[in-house]
Amino acid sequence: PFKKQNVVFYYSYNFHDQNSAYGTTMFLAKQHVAFGQLVWTKKLGKSHQLVAGTAIRFTSYTDNTAASRWPQDSSKYQWANTLLPDIFWQDDVTISSKSKLLVGNRLDLHPVHGYIVSPRIGYKLQLHRYHSLRLNTGNGFRVVNVFTEDHAALTGARKVVFEENLEPEKSWNGNVNYTAYLPFEKGFINVDASFFYNYFSNKIIPDYLSDANKIVYKNLEGYAINRGIALSLDINFSNSLKIQ
Repeated sequence: PFKKQNVVFYYSYNFHDQNSAYGTTMFLAKQHVAFGQLVWTKKLGKSHQLVAGTAIRFTSYTDNTAASRWPQDSSKYQWANTLLPDIFWQDDVTISSKSKLLVGNRLDLHPVHGYIVSPRIGYKLQLHRYHSLRLNTGNGFRVVNVFTEDHAALTGARKVVFEENLEPEKSWNGNVNYTAYLPFEKGFINVDASFFYNYFSNKIIPDYLSDANKIVYKNLEGYAINRGIALSLDINFSNSLKIQ
């Protein structure tokens, strides 16, 4: 139905069956994940490349922990079904023959946490025919399932305590990237250098120290930072030798 439009539909499905033991404590879990995404690409004028669409992710999860046990019958376990729809858009703007600007945003509707906004922006400058500079920033979120990600909750006799309704983990990230293509008589060199900075908030970290009989889970009030520099060199010779 979209002969004159560039519309693509992506879909996937996966199933995970976990059967593990922690001493004499069994951890059994099952998870179904179905995903679909509709993407529309449209060129607007000479300088705008618009990408927009919508996606939906359905997750169904159960395990044999207290988190999934039926309140009415402790011998039965219920499935937790999460439907996560979102809409997104981005505009790739050609400012000049040497520079581009990418602006985008995504809006997710989580059944527990409500609306979650994830903007991003990027800029590319073509310094020379073989040299380019990119700047990118944006944020994202991650909903944590404590029992599948932190198996320490299942390994001992401590009581697991949630002091609050856990919020999604969030992060802001920035990246400055420089790439270069350097030809020489018998081959060429690819240079890729990046400086990255990540700022994490709402991190969920188990507290083992406040009470020796408990594992307390809550969102971290502070923040965490991950930063660094990455440098990659590929030297390619015309005789098929490659050095990284």
